[in-house]
Amino acid sequence: MSVESHEVVNILSQKFLMQPGIVGVGSGGSIRVYVEDWSYAYMVPETILGYDVEVKVIGRLYTLQRVRPLVGGISVGSPKIGAGTLSYAIVLADGRIMLLSNRHVFYGPPGTPILNPAPLDGGRIPDDVVGYIDGYIEIKPPPSLNKVDVALATPTAPASPNEIMEIGKINGIATPTVGMNLKKYGRSTGLTYGSIIDDHVSVKVYGYEGMEYALFEDCIVTTAMAKGGDSGSTLVTLDNMIVGLIFAGNDNVTVACKATNIQEALRSLTIQRGIPVNLMGLAPLLVGSIIYFGGKILK
Repeated sequence: MSVESHEVVNILSQKFLMQPGIVGVGSGGSIRVYVEDWSYAYMVPETILGYDVEVKVIGRLYTLQRVRPLVGGISVGSPKIGAGTLSYAIVLADGRIMLLSNRHVFYGPPGTPILNPAPLDGGRIPDDVVGYIDGYIEIKPPPSLNKVDVALATPTAPASPNEIMEIGKINGIATPTVGMNLKKYGRSTGLTYGSIIDDHVSVKVYGYEGMEYALFEDCIVTTAMAKGGDSGSTLVTLDNMIVGLIFAGNDNVTVACKATNIQEALRSLTIQRGIPVNLMGLAPLLVGSIIYFGGKILK
């Protein structure tokens, strides 16, 4: 039967793939049709040549190559890591644009180059350098509790501010609540949907350089929405309000730091390459380092 279903896929592939919103056709006992979003599901019949049809939303597919202008959701990383996801480009009050992602994605000292695509996806210096690490919040080892895994880079390539691939423009910031429906676009799994399981969680996360694990507090736990390489993806509501940034997870759940905590963290960053980052939340805000996050000015 699987051979026959494969033949059905071969017959339908060109006809289906030429239709707007249809991303792919496959087989696995039933016929599976992949679409960009649910608005295209009406185009797919319930059965095809006697086979039940399953519709799956996966978003639009892109090659893991250079994307210009830079937008959230694309493959990025420093030469010291494999691959992660660009959260998106934020805007300073003076009009300068900065690139946002996790600290473990933008890994290295200030001045370290950031590549798109990431090294694991074929990115090479100097052709694929799109920016340089500028500031970050240090991840502290236990028993310290961290709230965010976040870093900023100064872009050297064009970037589209406040925009995420397949999601569009960001509309602001939302407070996470249990049951809230969310979406994200990431380097590995593209556009996925999920919901919040817990909105105030302390977690132990393995994999950080120089320590067995790191402890985080006041995090969000969602249904499984991401895999390796999706770190840095922006969690947004269905109406494009930011909730948090994904930084950890497994096959069962996804973990994100809250947007409100990122706001506080960004206030403490010194946005000047080569100057150590002040990790104290009470540090004075330097002129020119006021940041628009999620469409709101940080004062």
